[in-house]
Amino acid sequence: MVEFIIAAIKVLWGLSITITIALGFATLVSDKVRVGVFGPAALVAPKRRKLVPANDR
Repeated sequence: MVEFIIAAIKVLWGLSITITIALGFATLVSDKVRVGVFGPAALVAPKRRKLVPANDR
């Protein structure tokens, strides 16, 4: 019974480490996705504003 408890603790410990690594990786990926999505959008938006000068017409 004690061996089973120790094994269960080891499994839970391994899962917690795996989840922590996965969450860290997910945050890194999401940051890159944000840069990938908002970076071009931030670059394109000013160009669109320059292409459509409604006030100058």
